[in-house]
Amino acid sequence: MLKKFTQANRQTIFHAIVHAIRHDYREGFHNTDMGHSVYQTDTTPPAFGYADGPDRNALFLILQELSELDAKEFEPYIKDPILTWDDFKQLVSKAHKDIQSRERAG
Repeated sequence: MLKKFTQANRQTIFHAIVHAIRHDYREGFHNTDMGHSVYQTDTTPPAFGYADGPDRNALFLILQELSELDAKEFEPYIKDPILTWDDFKQLVSKAHKDIQSRERAG
């Protein structure tokens, strides 16, 4: 589906989703909880696999497809692609920690 967009449009969509995640957009996460253990880098996948995962998280699947399409381009635009569930967990885990820090600093 995303293949029909231009490379620049795909980059815009990718960065818009990443920006939303980094700025506390909670839709698309289990129980709207970015801090859920399934998204943290220090948890083992089987422990919370029932909650969410790479086969059903729409945000991850879109970011992954955009990253894969960009990687095939002559000159890729996306500097930090999301190709694996671990890449996604790192993004979400860092975003969650940064959001908590900003809230504490208030």
